[in-house]
Amino acid sequence: MNIFHLFLGVLLLSPITQAEEPQQNVPKDTIRHWPHSIQWQDASATLPVGTQITVLEGNPKKEGMFTIRLKTPKNMLLNVHQHPGPERVTIIEGDIYVGFGDQLNQDVATKFSAGSFYVNPKNKNHYVFTKDKVAIVQITGMGPWQVVYPKE
Repeated sequence: MNIFHLFLGVLLLSPITQAEEPQQNVPKDTIRHWPHSIQWQDASATLPVGTQITVLEGNPKKEGMFTIRLKTPKNMLLNVHQHPGPERVTIIEGDIYVGFGDQLNQDVATKFSAGSFYVNPKNKNHYVFTKDKVAIVQITGMGPWQVVYPKE
Protein backbone atom coordinates (compact mmCIF):
# COMPACT_ATOMS: atom_id res chain seq x y z
CA MET A 1 0.00 0.00 0.00
CA ASN A 2 1.46 3.34 -0.98
CA ILE A 3 1.05 6.67 0.82
CA PHE A 4 -1.71 7.78 -1.59
CA HIS A 5 -3.92 4.80 -0.70
CA LEU A 6 -3.27 5.35 3.02
CA PHE A 7 -4.20 9.05 2.72
CA LEU A 8 -7.33 8.22 0.70
CA GLY A 9 -8.41 5.62 3.27
CA VAL A 10 -7.99 8.07 6.15
CA LEU A 11 -9.90 10.74 4.23
CA LEU A 12 -12.79 8.42 3.38
CA LEU A 13 -13.06 7.02 6.92
CA SER A 14 -12.87 10.41 8.67
CA PRO A 15 -16.18 11.84 9.91
CA ILE A 16 -17.55 14.67 7.85
CA THR A 17 -18.08 17.73 9.99
CA GLN A 18 -20.08 20.86 9.39
CA ALA A 19 -18.49 24.27 9.59
CA GLU A 20 -18.00 25.50 13.16
CA GLU A 21 -18.66 29.11 12.18
CA PRO A 22 -22.28 30.20 11.67
CA GLN A 23 -23.42 31.33 8.26
CA GLN A 24 -22.92 35.09 7.90
CA ASN A 25 -25.14 35.73 4.89
CA VAL A 26 -28.59 35.55 6.52
CA PRO A 27 -31.78 37.57 6.01
CA LYS A 28 -32.20 40.92 7.74
CA ASP A 29 -33.85 40.65 11.18
CA THR A 30 -32.51 37.12 11.77
CA ILE A 31 -31.99 36.53 15.51
CA ARG A 32 -29.60 33.85 16.73
CA HIS A 33 -28.28 33.07 20.22
CA TRP A 34 -25.91 30.40 21.48
CA PRO A 35 -25.72 29.29 25.12
CA HIS A 36 -22.10 30.43 25.54
CA SER A 37 -22.90 33.98 24.44
CA ILE A 38 -25.99 34.64 26.57
CA GLN A 39 -25.50 37.58 28.93
CA TRP A 40 -27.41 37.12 32.19
CA GLN A 41 -28.31 40.05 34.44
CA ASP A 42 -30.24 40.44 37.67
CA ALA A 43 -34.00 40.43 37.13
CA SER A 44 -36.21 43.27 38.34
CA ALA A 45 -37.36 43.58 41.93
CA THR A 46 -40.76 42.10 40.98
CA LEU A 47 -39.08 38.68 40.72
CA PRO A 48 -37.46 36.68 43.55
CA VAL A 49 -33.94 37.66 44.65
CA GLY A 50 -31.31 35.69 42.74
CA THR A 51 -33.40 35.40 39.57
CA GLN A 52 -31.51 36.36 36.42
CA ILE A 53 -32.85 37.39 33.01
CA THR A 54 -31.72 37.68 29.43
CA VAL A 55 -33.78 39.16 26.59
CA LEU A 56 -33.56 37.07 23.41
CA GLU A 57 -36.06 38.95 21.26
CA GLY A 58 -38.00 42.19 21.44
CA ASN A 59 -38.52 44.20 24.60
CA PRO A 60 -40.88 42.85 27.29
CA LYS A 61 -41.51 46.41 28.51
CA LYS A 62 -42.84 47.58 25.11
CA GLU A 63 -45.68 46.53 22.82
CA GLY A 64 -44.91 43.57 20.59
CA MET A 65 -43.55 40.02 20.67
CA PHE A 66 -40.76 39.23 23.12
CA THR A 67 -38.80 36.19 24.25
CA ILE A 68 -36.85 36.11 27.50
CA ARG A 69 -35.09 33.50 29.58
CA LEU A 70 -35.17 33.44 33.34
CA LYS A 71 -32.66 31.56 35.48
CA THR A 72 -34.03 30.85 38.94
CA PRO A 73 -32.13 30.02 42.10
CA LYS A 74 -32.78 26.79 44.00
CA ASN A 75 -35.85 26.93 46.25
CA MET A 76 -37.26 29.97 44.42
CA LEU A 77 -40.84 31.02 45.14
CA LEU A 78 -42.79 33.44 42.94
CA ASN A 79 -45.95 34.06 44.93
CA VAL A 80 -49.47 34.28 43.50
CA HIS A 81 -49.49 36.64 40.52
CA GLN A 82 -50.84 37.05 36.99
CA HIS A 83 -49.92 38.61 33.66
CA PRO A 84 -51.94 40.86 31.32
CA GLY A 85 -51.35 38.46 28.41
CA PRO A 86 -50.79 34.72 27.85
CA GLU A 87 -47.41 33.44 29.00
CA ARG A 88 -45.81 30.71 26.86
CA VAL A 89 -43.16 28.86 28.84
CA THR A 90 -40.59 26.25 27.79
CA ILE A 91 -38.42 24.63 30.45
CA ILE A 92 -34.81 24.57 29.26
CA GLU A 93 -33.18 23.19 32.42
CA GLY A 94 -34.28 21.93 35.83
CA ASP A 95 -37.81 21.64 37.16
CA ILE A 96 -40.52 24.27 37.63
CA TYR A 97 -43.71 23.77 39.66
CA VAL A 98 -46.83 25.75 38.70
CA GLY A 99 -50.14 25.99 40.51
CA PHE A 100 -53.31 28.01 39.91
CA GLY A 101 -55.46 29.77 42.46
CA ASP A 102 -55.64 32.72 44.79
CA GLN A 103 -53.67 30.93 47.53
CA LEU A 104 -50.29 29.25 47.29
CA ASN A 105 -50.66 25.47 47.66
CA GLN A 106 -47.51 23.56 46.78
CA ASP A 107 -49.32 20.24 47.20
CA VAL A 108 -51.41 20.73 44.04
CA ALA A 109 -48.77 22.32 41.78
CA THR A 110 -47.76 20.57 38.56
CA LYS A 111 -44.10 19.71 37.91
CA PHE A 112 -42.64 20.66 34.51
CA SER A 113 -39.18 19.29 33.65
CA ALA A 114 -36.68 20.23 30.94
CA GLY A 115 -38.35 19.99 27.53
CA SER A 116 -41.84 20.71 28.88
CA PHE A 117 -44.05 23.53 27.61
CA TYR A 118 -47.10 25.25 29.05
CA VAL A 119 -49.23 28.35 28.51
CA ASN A 120 -50.64 30.33 31.40
CA PRO A 121 -53.79 32.23 30.36
CA LYS A 122 -53.92 35.98 30.82
CA ASN A 123 -55.26 37.44 34.06
CA LYS A 124 -55.29 34.07 35.88
CA ASN A 125 -53.66 33.84 39.30
CA HIS A 126 -50.83 31.33 39.49
CA TYR A 127 -47.63 30.72 41.43
CA VAL A 128 -44.29 29.21 40.50
CA PHE A 129 -41.55 27.60 42.54
CA THR A 130 -38.45 25.43 42.28
CA LYS A 131 -37.05 22.91 44.70
CA ASP A 132 -33.44 21.72 44.92
CA LYS A 133 -32.37 22.63 41.37
CA VAL A 134 -31.69 25.81 39.45
CA ALA A 135 -34.15 26.16 36.57
CA ILE A 136 -33.96 28.00 33.26
CA VAL A 137 -37.22 28.83 31.49
CA GLN A 138 -37.93 30.59 28.23
CA ILE A 139 -40.99 32.83 28.11
CA THR A 140 -42.58 34.22 24.95
CA GLY A 141 -45.43 36.67 25.00
CA MET A 142 -46.74 40.03 23.90
CA GLY A 143 -45.52 43.12 25.71
CA PRO A 144 -45.74 45.06 27.72
CA TRP A 145 -45.24 42.11 30.10
CA GLN A 146 -45.87 42.53 33.79
CA VAL A 147 -45.89 40.46 36.94
CA VAL A 148 -49.06 41.65 38.70
CA TYR A 149 -49.50 40.68 42.34
CA PRO A 150 -53.03 40.69 43.84
CA LYS A 151 -53.85 43.55 46.15
CA GLU A 152 -53.93 42.53 49.79
